[in-house]
Amino acid sequence: MVDNRVNPTSNMKLLLYNQVDGRCPFCGKNLHYVKNQIQTLFEVAHIYPANPKSYESELLKDVPRLSEDVNSIENLIVVCRDCHKKFDHPRTTEDYYRWYDLKKDLMLNDKAKSAFFDNNVNEEIIKVMDALLKIECESDLAQLRLSALKLDEKINSENSFIFKKKIRDQVVDYYLMVRDQFKELDTISPYQFEKIATQVKGCYLTLIETNENQEEVFSMLVVWLNEKTGKISKPACEIIISFFIQNCEVFS
Repeated sequence: MVDNRVNPTSNMKLLLYNQVDGRCPFCGKNLHYVKNQIQTLFEVAHIYPANPKSYESELLKDVPRLSEDVNSIENLIVVCRDCHKKFDHPRTTEDYYRWYDLKKDLMLNDKAKSAFFDNNVNEEIIKVMDALLKIECESDLAQLRLSALKLDEKINSENSFIFKKKIRDQVVDYYLMVRDQFKELDTISPYQFEKIATQVKGCYLTLIETNENQEEVFSMLVVWLNEKTGKISKPACEIIISFFIQNCEVFS
């Protein structure tokens, strides 16, 4: 019988190890230990078997696959020895779908991470953040009229009430102030707002392509903006992303 298994390269193992952040994605066990030097404990598992037995071929005949090539990185995942053994013996469709879904999520997360590096933001946005951080009391803010809000048209109904309320409160309290700060930027250096809005929109489109969950996309946009602005203030980043939701660059 021909063995279809191909040993993954060192680079593939490193990518797979980093993809799960060095822990078994099923039980959370560390996949390395230190004894003089770092020693690995993981095994590289095939999600769809490299050499399926006849009963496995029948069992998995209708399941979706992440790749037709059983040795491609899309069909591989690193796990601890115990979870690997449990997965293989006995093989079940329930376990297959669980591993398939988890690997799919890991791949989507990889694409989201790439958005952090591939999408930049104009440093002028830091001036808007600085203005937010200088607010001392509510009287410094002019609230947006509730009649001007259109968030219900943009935020999906399946999102949690907490998430929707957070966005609504931030828009009501800060939208006009953030808008005025962007206008001030444009009077000093024209088209700064348009540049920043385009950059935020670009990152949003990259993320929404791989993940349609609005709460998760919002969180990733906040992390992205926080990273790109030197981690000055995560709350200020939330306010700015909420501004762009109301302004239609995000969730439109």
